[in-house]
Amino acid sequence: MARDNPELVYPGDPFRPLVIDAGRISLSMGTASDLPDFVGRTRRGALSGWYAAGFVIGGQWHESARPYVPEDSPLFHALEGRYHDRIAWEDTDWLADVARRLADGETVWNGCRTRADLRRRLRKMEWLIESVRETGFHASRDPVVISIGPNGEYIKSGNGRHRIMLARISGRPLPVRVAVRHTHWLARDTMR
Repeated sequence: MARDNPELVYPGDPFRPLVIDAGRISLSMGTASDLPDFVGRTRRGALSGWYAAGFVIGGQWHESARPYVPEDSPLFHALEGRYHDRIAWEDTDWLADVARRLADGETVWNGCRTRADLRRRLRKMEWLIESVRETGFHASRDPVVISIGPNGEYIKSGNGRHRIMLARISGRPLPVRVAVRHTHWLARDTMR
């Protein structure tokens, strides 16, 4: 097993959540397809923040990451209006588009297939908005999985796009759990 190889495991506590400015997450791994199979992908190719935590891997895995700009998303603008101005979901262009696509038989936003699914998902989103507004994020239940590239860049590597968006919108610090660290970054980081 890879964890038995000390060169592949980060020295220190790999499960300790860090708290960062979400604006520093500038890349997204997508499916993390260039990482070895033992790293621990979960559904949709995302990395598991528990199983993958602590791996140190060299190579070109980071090159499959693409720019991550959540501000370009219609959902970001709907969340921004809801968070700052309490604009009703029904008054957003994003929800109008999601409802139209749902009526056309598409599966939309996080697997919603029916209006009831969509209402449930909106209630969860509303709970998250209110929780962030009132108390911010909680390191024990809200960490987003990231990886660190060879130059120290933060790469979204798992689920958490809604939390990243809300952290950017609210200006609140975001707890993250680091899955994979690039060997070049680790060498540079330990020299400091």
